[in-house]
Amino acid sequence: MEIYQLKTFVTVAEEAHLTRAAERLNTSQPAVSAHIKALEESLGTTLFLRTPKGMVLTEEGRVLRKSAQAVLDARDAMELQAQKLKQELTGTLRIGLNTDPMRLNAGSFASWIKTRHSGLNLEYLQSISGKILLDLKAGVLDGGYYYGSCAYGEIDSLYIKDVELVVAGPAAWSGTITGASWATIAELPWVGFPPHCPYNEALTPLLEKSDIRPGIAMLSDNESTINTMVQSGIGLSIMLKEDALKDQRDGKLVIWDGELLTLPLSFGYLKKREEEPVMQAALKGIRDVFGKR
Repeated sequence: MEIYQLKTFVTVAEEAHLTRAAERLNTSQPAVSAHIKALEESLGTTLFLRTPKGMVLTEEGRVLRKSAQAVLDARDAMELQAQKLKQELTGTLRIGLNTDPMRLNAGSFASWIKTRHSGLNLEYLQSISGKILLDLKAGVLDGGYYYGSCAYGEIDSLYIKDVELVVAGPAAWSGTITGASWATIAELPWVGFPPHCPYNEALTPLLEKSDIRPGIAMLSDNESTINTMVQSGIGLSIMLKEDALKDQRDGKLVIWDGELLTLPLSFGYLKKREEEPVMQAALKGIRDVFGKR
C-alpha cells in the first residue's frame, strides 16, 4: 500500500462521496476510485459499499480508517520533527492569491522570504477564494488568501484587514442607479456569483433589509471578468471599491450610492501545520509585510 492511497481512503471516508473527495484531493474521480480499488486489493478486504447516495464504510473499513489516520498522523509528525532538525528551511511554499498581487503585498513577502530563507522556494498560484480553501484542505496549497468566512474547521486563519466593496453598474445606467433604493437596484439585471463566491456573503446586509434578491443575467467569480461585464452593460455587480472608483472617474461605470459593503481578507492554512517551521516562517512574514503583530 502507498501513503497516497491511505490519504485517499481517509478523504473518501470523510466526504462519503467520490466526487467531493476528488475535489479535495485536486484529482479526478477515476483516480480516486483506482486508489480505493488498489488499496482494497492490497488489504484483501472491501472498505466501502457503493450506494446511490455515496460511499459507506464497511465494518472493516471503519476499523481500518483509524489505522490509516494513525499512519498519516505519524507521517506528519515525522516530517515535522525532520523540519525542526534542519538549520535552514528548504522546500517549496505554495501560496494562493485571490486578487491582484499588489493588494496582497506579494512582492514584499517574496523579498522577505528571499532575504531570510534563501533555501525556501516560493510559488504563487492565482486563484479564487473558494478554490483556495478547497486546495488548502487537499494539501495542494500551503497557505492562501481568501475573502469572507471559512466553513472548514480544519483551516485556521490570520485576519489581514477588511476590504471595501461597492455595488456598481454600467455608466449608461447612471440616471437609474444614482439615489435608487435597494428594491430598484435589485430589480435590474445583475452579474451574480456562484454559490461558493464570497461576494454572496457581502450581500447579506442588503438581503437582511429586504427579501428582494437581484435578478441574475449571468454568473462570474472573477474580479476582472465581473468588471468587464459591468462596463459592457450586462448588469450591476459587486466590486472592490478602489477599482470601481477609478473606473467611475474614467466614465466606465457608476457606483450605487446606497451602501458600502465589506468583507474580511484573511490568510488561511491547515491548523495541523501551524507548528511546522515553514508555516511559522510564512505567518511571520505575512504579519511583517502587513504590519500586524
